Amino acid sequence: MAQGGIWELLAVTRKVVPNYHCGGGHKLIAVIEGPTATLSLGIATMLGPYQHPQLSYGLLNPALRSKVLFPALYGMVPHESFLLSGIARLIQHFNWRWVGLMASEDDRGERAVETLAREIGNGGGCIAFTWMFKQSINYDELSFQKGRELQGIFQKPSANVTVLYGTPHHMMIYLILSTSYSIWMRGQVWILTTLSEVKTSDYMIFHGSLLLVRHKQEIPGFQDFLQRIKPRHYPADPQRKRSCTTKWTCFYVVKSCPGPGVGAHRRPSFPFLGVGLPVLIPGVLGAATTNTDVNTYPQLLAFVHAVEEINRSPHLLPNISLGFHIYDSVFSDETALGGIWGLLSGTRKVVPNYHCGEGNKLIAVIEGPTASFSLGVATVLGHYRYPQLSYGLLDPARRSKVLFPALYGMVPSESSLLSGVARLIRHFDWRWVGLITSDDDRGERAVETLAREIAKGGGCLAFTWMFKNSDNRRHLLVSFQKSSANVTVLHGTTGLITDFRKLLFWSRIKLKGQVWILTAQEEFPAQAKYSSLHIFHGSLLLVGHKREIPGFQDFLQRIKPWHYPGDRNIKEFWRRAHDCSWLDASWLPQCTGEENLTNSIFPKHTLLSPTWGYSLYNAVYTVAHALHAAVSRQPLANVRGSQSWQLLHFLTNMNFTNPAGEDLFFDGNGDLAAGYDVLNLISSPKKILSRVPVGSFHPQATLGHELIINKSAIQWASGFKQLPYSVCSKKCLPGYRKKIRNGEPACCFDCVPCTAGEVSNQSGMESCCQCMEDQYANEHRNQCLPKVITFLAFDDSLGLTLSTLAISFSLLTACVLVTFVQYRDSPIVKANNLHLSYILLISLLICFLSSLMFIGCPTKGTCLLQQTIFAVAFAVTISSVLAKTITVVLAFKGPEMGHRLRTFLRNGMSNSVVLLGALVQVLLCSVWLGTSPPFPQNNTQTEVRQIVVQCNEGSIGIFFGTLGYLGILAAISFTVAFLARKLPDSFNEAKHISFSMVVFCCVWISFIPAYLSSQGKTAVAIELFSILASSAGILACIFTPKVFIILVRPDRNSKKFLRRK
Repeated sequence: MAQGGIWELLAVTRKVVPNYHCGGGHKLIAVIEGPTATLSLGIATMLGPYQHPQLSYGLLNPALRSKVLFPALYGMVPHESFLLSGIARLIQHFNWRWVGLMASEDDRGERAVETLAREIGNGGGCIAFTWMFKQSINYDELSFQKGRELQGIFQKPSANVTVLYGTPHHMMIYLILSTSYSIWMRGQVWILTTLSEVKTSDYMIFHGSLLLVRHKQEIPGFQDFLQRIKPRHYPADPQRKRSCTTKWTCFYVVKSCPGPGVGAHRRPSFPFLGVGLPVLIPGVLGAATTNTDVNTYPQLLAFVHAVEEINRSPHLLPNISLGFHIYDSVFSDETALGGIWGLLSGTRKVVPNYHCGEGNKLIAVIEGPTASFSLGVATVLGHYRYPQLSYGLLDPARRSKVLFPALYGMVPSESSLLSGVARLIRHFDWRWVGLITSDDDRGERAVETLAREIAKGGGCLAFTWMFKNSDNRRHLLVSFQKSSANVTVLHGTTGLITDFRKLLFWSRIKLKGQVWILTAQEEFPAQAKYSSLHIFHGSLLLVGHKREIPGFQDFLQRIKPWHYPGDRNIKEFWRRAHDCSWLDASWLPQCTGEENLTNSIFPKHTLLSPTWGYSLYNAVYTVAHALHAAVSRQPLANVRGSQSWQLLHFLTNMNFTNPAGEDLFFDGNGDLAAGYDVLNLISSPKKILSRVPVGSFHPQATLGHELIINKSAIQWASGFKQLPYSVCSKKCLPGYRKKIRNGEPACCFDCVPCTAGEVSNQSGMESCCQCMEDQYANEHRNQCLPKVITFLAFDDSLGLTLSTLAISFSLLTACVLVTFVQYRDSPIVKANNLHLSYILLISLLICFLSSLMFIGCPTKGTCLLQQTIFAVAFAVTISSVLAKTITVVLAFKGPEMGHRLRTFLRNGMSNSVVLLGALVQVLLCSVWLGTSPPFPQNNTQTEVRQIVVQCNEGSIGIFFGTLGYLGILAAISFTVAFLARKLPDSFNEAKHISFSMVVFCCVWISFIPAYLSSQGKTAVAIELFSILASSAGILACIFTPKVFIILVRPDRNSKKFLRRK
């Protein structure tokens, strides 16, 4: 219906006559259509050749936005990318991080998935699930599996927000599935982009949802228009009565219809338009080229050689001969299109959609090498489905099989070319690369693709120069020369390289040595036309893979100008090739036509292996094999009645081996599944640029074997004596890591040393690695070494010193004890409570000896005993001191307190104090050992190069609790002794006790911060020293005066002296 409507608009008659306007009425000035993208595509494809303005009121496919393909197409709604950005911005606004997505299973849906995933990811969100609608599904084809799939998605606890992105058709599919399979929907927030005209009850699941629609306002005067409109006003409108009956549920004749009244609403109905059927015209095989000068003419000879070789073959197309026409476009797309119309019309006078000549049938068109040229040809041939084979790089945007179903590429795709460039850069470890490309869609894709692919290998683009005609190019060349990059990619058409060479020639700027990576299928001239050509010496060129054309050399040897009398260019080529003249010229030899082309003045590779010659050769054989396959399916008599579009199936599935021994077939996009050759450009003293094969790139090869390079065969530019090095920052040495510079690419960084405990054992490390706990980083931070196990040992200087002190104080305490036992009957020993003195000395002896358990390799047993024995022994010591103090005080206060107190003293109150004080500490230690006992531990954090084996206290709270209890006992003893300081001097042991408690408290108060701020052996040594110091203080302060009197001043060891005041 759509195509009929368009053809009727153009022909102005019900009988369609394409390309003719058969009515005398008003002129068609524009077409308004919509709302689907496929409808817009069909109309744009049909209206494109006629340049009729086309305005679409629906969302357009981004592929339709090309002004080159569709110059007369305009969109009346914002671009689809704005809609997707609005959805992502809405999701980010509400801080939704887990979102589902339902979209159509087509290019539009894939773009929505890709764009929303990227935009939502920028805000920290993710896509919970993606469910794709089939574009061509009918309501009757909704499968049970699809319904259960949808049910499984929404019955799982997942995202609470879902985007339903698609057309009203897709909305209806979802509603039918959810209703048919009784899918229970939990509370969902839907983000919709369209609404369908369905029953209101079906929309209940969308309650509370958000709908994004394009901005619109009330149409001025439209309500008045609806009030006064009547069906009779538009008698030529076949929809007028149907609209009325549908709105008011009435029938004409049977029941009158009132027509729209006040406030009546009805969506206006527009015709849905489509693509016209192709018109097939008989003709012959055609080939279109861009130039017929002496450099491109050998390519045409390769084409002719392939046709003649096939016609001579008894196995390929027997009894069928191929003919050809060759058209020269002289670098003009308009001229090329004129040649195409001439092929289709069969006469010099073009009559579109008609073939006015008789003869052989046109089966295919081979053209190239520019993408714009291929586009122009495809736009014309797309209507008629003639197979079109292009031997030049095709624009990826033109690879749509919907737009160009009959277009095939005889060279690998541009994406494969860019992948090969990036793989080549990574192979040579070039991290800092410049890019010069054309200022068009192709250049933008190259920048995006190369930046992404090079980044995978850790590289960056040093600069990007989009070549424009309006640029201040000298300034850009100076900036290019200042760049530190030694490698530059020159990606574009052959014209780009030519313009760049001209720019270098006229600017007179001497560029520094560079390694150029060229991607254009440029046939460099046999002799340098510009002096700047030498800059490409040592560069690398990626061209489509090709082999020597079988039999082509013999063909060149036997070809003569009179073999092709209809070719007006062969004599000019012959004259230039042999540097002769067809006229009688004294300064040049006479051309005879008997010369041998293989002995011409051109380089051998220019004749025998022209740039596009192998692609042309393969294109002819591809068409021949497809035609052979088609002929094999039907009798020969029916071939002339077949249509060219029937070859498309055979071309798509073609897989054969050409005479050069190469397997040829097309990939899913219609591009030849082949690779690229890597050539090294070498300039000779005669300014002839030769191309030496040094490798190849095959995208279809196994991973890691795509690129094959012979480095020894490469001759680099004169400025490089070895493999060129192109980096922004040199690799960081082992022991250093990268630190990205602010505001610069990731390739530009500073090298900073690894921090303590980290190493980097390779060059160019992004970050340093942490050594294991039992290892440490060496001085250069490039290796982890094993740590040495250590502890406070007896043979250690510190351990030896402390153990010597412990033994010395133990012997001293034993001597004091022996002295007291020996002089136990002396007055001074009796006067200070003999039994308490014995207990005190024994507990001090145990304290000194227990310190030895802190020295040596800790074990489970020593860790359990060292802390508990120390705590209990010190508790007995302080309790004994307290008991002695209380005894002294009560001894002098007793007479004032009466007989009962003296009786209590005789009953052993002092022993009870010692027992009670020790019992509390024993209970604390029991709880400690029962809940979180000490244990041996390897401390890897204290020392950098050592593992310290020490005892972990287990419960640090109980450990300090035992110390706190000792502090309480010491404080009580100090208080009581301080109160007894004014007792008679001879009996006043309280002063000595006061001094001992002061020493004890000072030592252990200083111990706490020192212990907490120390680790490893130092902490053990501090605790051991505190034990020795506090014990020695008590021993010295309490017993030194007594031992002095016993041993040095025995005259004072008498009752008379003790009783005097």
